[in-house]
Amino acid sequence: MTYLETSKEILSEIRENSELVRKAFEVVRNPDNFENDFVGKGTLNRYFSLGSFKSEKVGDLFVGVKIPQYCYFASNDFLCGGAYGQILSEEFGEEIIGELPLFYGLLAEDEDSPLATISQDFSEGGKYVVSDCRHLNKFLLELFEGDNYELEKCGIEVNGQRKLVDFNHLIRLLGESYLKRDKELKDELENNNFWKIFE
Repeated sequence: MTYLETSKEILSEIRENSELVRKAFEVVRNPDNFENDFVGKGTLNRYFSLGSFKSEKVGDLFVGVKIPQYCYFASNDFLCGGAYGQILSEEFGEEIIGELPLFYGLLAEDEDSPLATISQDFSEGGKYVVSDCRHLNKFLLELFEGDNYELEKCGIEVNGQRKLVDFNHLIRLLGESYLKRDKELKDELENNNFWKIFE
């Protein structure tokens, strides 16, 4: 099963969990009311935990939402996360899978109105502190061409482990040999509502 196929199955389970979906939209629309669920922030986004649920696919799974400063950033974040996660898994298999979120999805009001990305919460509801990780993943060097500092910004450290969670600033750095595959994947993600969760 591919990275995106796994993502599809998990999103299908989330979509059927009305309580989780309801909370996701409440957090996105009124984040100041959910200070206890706040687990981290970046330069232009905030990340909130939605708690966990029992996934038939992977077992207990913690879920979170990344709320961007500007809604249209959510679409880029989702497209890059899904596409680059698939490419990395195709190229490097099990060696990279453990560092990627198990799934990526997009919360949206409608087909043209993205709100936030939804993905695995590595902090497990705030149990683990999330910090910057400056240990460069060697596989990123094979996919992307650019300043190592930009590549280092993809990672976070949680419970002593590196996780790759932020790819949207690497759009211009993808190696030429991967551009065709990148376009194919992003077209599939953008034009298929299966990866979107509506209220």
